[in-house]
Amino acid sequence: MARLVELSEETSGPQSLKGRRILVVEDQSLIAFEVKDCLERAGATVVGPVGRLDRALGRAEKDVLDAALLDVDLKGERCWPIADALARRAIPFAFTTGFEGSLIMPERFAGFPVFSKPYSEEEMLAVLTRILIQNHGQETQSI
Repeated sequence: MARLVELSEETSGPQSLKGRRILVVEDQSLIAFEVKDCLERAGATVVGPVGRLDRALGRAEKDVLDAALLDVDLKGERCWPIADALARRAIPFAFTTGFEGSLIMPERFAGFPVFSKPYSEEEMLAVLTRILIQNHGQETQSI
């Protein structure tokens, strides 16, 4: 699993998520609404939360998004098709999982952030901020 890199206070503050559209894919209602609440307090616009693969895939393919947070296991189905759709659109994302050390990630997702449940609000906000900053840098370099 990928390890998270610490961010400075300058890049991990709530301002970095203000106005960003974040897709939340999570099948556990309590976690989904805690994540939604945290992101909204940080100024983000939450798309979802969505707890089913088919619905989340539709959002990933069509909605205007800045980033996504994907639960790996959605009622027994893996989120890989959602991640593939986001990757095709160059939308940054991170994975969350309750599998800890037993999760086998497809090779194509080896460089993406993965963090284990339970996770702190600070960890989630730092990861989302980091992937948004990295994605912005890639967009700038390709212009």
